[in-house]
Amino acid sequence: MPKTASCLLAIVLAFIATECFLRCIRPFPLFYSAWFTSGIHEPDTELGFRFVSNFHGQMRHEDGVYSVPLSLDAQGFRVPQQDIDSKEDIVILGGASMSFCYGLTDEQTIAAVISSQTAQSDRIQTISWPGFDLPRDVLKLKRWTEKHGKPDRLIVCLN
Repeated sequence: MPKTASCLLAIVLAFIATECFLRCIRPFPLFYSAWFTSGIHEPDTELGFRFVSNFHGQMRHEDGVYSVPLSLDAQGFRVPQQDIDSKEDIVILGGASMSFCYGLTDEQTIAAVISSQTAQSDRIQTISWPGFDLPRDVLKLKRWTEKHGKPDRLIVCLN
């Protein structure tokens, strides 16, 4: 029994020492840097926070590797890929920052790729936000359907 306890204590102390070391070597401004230009979030009673309507700013990488323009629509989602004569509404749900396509331009998003591969004119809307889990995405889908109606197709992404 004492051998097991000392082994567990050693693992916990190693974890704490590693965490302290990593926090010391990483510069403080990078540790708390923003992913987006300021003003992108606002409080929301149901979701905790939401992305601001009609936002225009930048997505940033903490190491300064890239700075990508970002535009959001009237509901705070990435601007949809659509043709004027859209035949179907396709919604991409879940997947957090991966489905949001963090760090990618509007032309490189999943919605843009799907739009370029479909033969007919469709409206493709991504309603995923970085940091949001699937249950909160379902609440956002409910809000989206109140304005646009039930989507013709729903793509659910899990990561």
